[in-house]
Amino acid sequence: LSPLQRLAVHLQNRHANDLAPVSLERQPLELMQLVTSTNELLQRLQASFNREKRFASDAAHELRTPLSALKVHLHNIAQELPAADHELQQLVAATARMENLIEQILSLYRTAPDQYLARFDELDIYQLVQDVMASAYDKFENKNIQLALHGDETRLAGDHFALTTLVQNLLDNACKYTPPNGRVRVTVSDEKETVTLQFEDSGPGIPEAHRTRVFDRFYRLGGDQHESGVIGCGLGLAIVDHIADLHAATIQLGISDFGSGLRVTVIFPRQALPANNHVIADAT
Repeated sequence: LSPLQRLAVHLQNRHANDLAPVSLERQPLELMQLVTSTNELLQRLQASFNREKRFASDAAHELRTPLSALKVHLHNIAQELPAADHELQQLVAATARMENLIEQILSLYRTAPDQYLARFDELDIYQLVQDVMASAYDKFENKNIQLALHGDETRLAGDHFALTTLVQNLLDNACKYTPPNGRVRVTVSDEKETVTLQFEDSGPGIPEAHRTRVFDRFYRLGGDQHESGVIGCGLGLAIVDHIADLHAATIQLGISDFGSGLRVTVIFPRQALPANNHVIADAT
């Protein structure tokens, strides 16, 4: 059984993105069929991933271009119609939702652990959060939402682009679902073994029974007819889940200290390695 054990160790030590054919020295005749079948499977997986990459590239061009043209036409039509025209408002809202859906789908693809080759560097996660908050501040100011950041310089091994996307999505959700004059607070905590990001808002929150489902792709409370009336496609938390998976992080959902709002806690291990994360519905 020694050759079989060597094959098992070889496959176990491979990285997730390594789909090169298996090649073993002194391969016995009894293992040839197994190795051949494994290589055929890896070849089919590689072909499938390549098709997905081509699709994402084509989708970015084929969907964004006509959408940009549509927005130009809507702008021109808006000059000839009253600002309160109901049908025009419906068209503008539908176009905004379509644009958001396209960008979220592409973002989800780019951050999927099996498609995204992470480049982990040591970075200051507090500074990263601060930069994202500064770039999104106008959205909060327009709704008169009090936005606060607590913490200090905190070093973390991670991918800058992916972590920026994670913070953007969680801040965007907090802003969208928090009513005017509400509150949003972000806390960065540096512990001995972990680094924690916590996002709290004073919005409606998520019922405990739905806290696992919200990480499913395209799932929204109430479907497209969300009671908040906020445009969304149900991909924001799915993207957050993928990025947490990329960093071996744990996600917890609960009730914010503001009362009825949502608290999202992302806990990163000090030495982040790619692994499956766990979603925990915390009712406290």
